[in-house]
Amino acid sequence: MSGYIFILLLALSATIPKCYAYSSSMENIVTPQEVINNNRTRLVGGDGAVPLGVAPFVASLRSLANVHFCGAAILNTRYVVTAAQCTAGRTAANINVVVGTVQLVPSGVTHRGSAIVMYPHFNAANYVNDIALIYTATVISFTLNIQPISLLPSIISGGDVVVYGWGLVRRPGYPEEDVNYLQFLKANVVTNEQCQLEHTPQYAAIITNRNLCALGVNPNSGTCFGDEGGPLVYVIEDPSGFTPPIYQLAGISSWQVPCGTGVPDVYIRIAPYRLWILSNIQ
Repeated sequence: MSGYIFILLLALSATIPKCYAYSSSMENIVTPQEVINNNRTRLVGGDGAVPLGVAPFVASLRSLANVHFCGAAILNTRYVVTAAQCTAGRTAANINVVVGTVQLVPSGVTHRGSAIVMYPHFNAANYVNDIALIYTATVISFTLNIQPISLLPSIISGGDVVVYGWGLVRRPGYPEEDVNYLQFLKANVVTNEQCQLEHTPQYAAIITNRNLCALGVNPNSGTCFGDEGGPLVYVIEDPSGFTPPIYQLAGISSWQVPCGTGVPDVYIRIAPYRLWILSNIQ
């Protein structure tokens, strides 16, 4: 996904966003069951586009010129949740929330932003409390391809998750590949303690209990620029297979050491903000 974000931390400049990969043809599109059960991914180091209807809760935040800059997740008929960094310096009227599509071109259903609710204690210098809500000017009508996602109420420190978004598919400095199709990344949640050990001391210092860390299943896979604000989803499956899996929003893409470098990507953990979210969207 495109969009370049840099933070200044302890006088050290470092880049922090995320990345999903894209197949130039539809040959690599996978079935819903493969998205959940297989280790095939395609961000940096992955492979596979998301079929329409598999992740109907994913939204694309775009400029008025239809340029994607961040991801988001649909919460109800008027609100999406994203990273606060995606709204910083922007007005709601200059944000288009696009839903009901797995492609950037052609586009899906567009809703202009009407208001931004940024978490009060967001710190743009280190991405602490990197979460915001966008209220749309028009009602988001639900269909098979447009659906809200529920919020995971509990804290998870392990397990399998799936991350969705449009972003760069190669590390900075490598030839850039355009991303037209929504991509997914199968990842494993790691404990915050392990996450801090994997990062440099400067980065470890800004990983708090309000963050969630996840590492791509495939070696050297991960998020990249343009994936900020996109959903990290915890999937609850019925072992019998009789009922469809339940998707719950566990995290929001916040930052990473770009891209797919073998260290965990960092997300905003939804559970600590759940009451704040619910109080604002009801």
